[in-house]
Amino acid sequence: MLQTPDDLESHACMNTRLPLREGINAWELKQGDVALQCRIDGPLIFNSVYAAMDAAMAGYGLAYVPELLARPWLESGRLQKVLQDWCPMQQGYHIFYSSERQLLPALALIIDTLRYEPQE
Repeated sequence: MLQTPDDLESHACMNTRLPLREGINAWELKQGDVALQCRIDGPLIFNSVYAAMDAAMAGYGLAYVPELLARPWLESGRLQKVLQDWCPMQQGYHIFYSSERQLLPALALIIDTLRYEPQE
């Protein structure tokens, strides 16, 4: 069982490299006032958090993904949380657009998607 971020070193951890960022994304962990950006070495690197979740469900290792995206698989038991005491709550998304222009349907769809909150 993982207790601290140091325990990640003894597990196969998967990384993501998203198109809008350079390099591999750090695992951002926080407990109280202690905040860490962990660079995890692992056997696999994905360009999609969904691919990382699929690999985690297939047993390839641990994946660092947003809880909101993983929630259906957490609830079904296909995925399990680790280091729960070290997982910070995200502040959410911010989107800026002109209020003086007509809202394009595609942008309205994105805003509605970002505002979506699953019922518990």
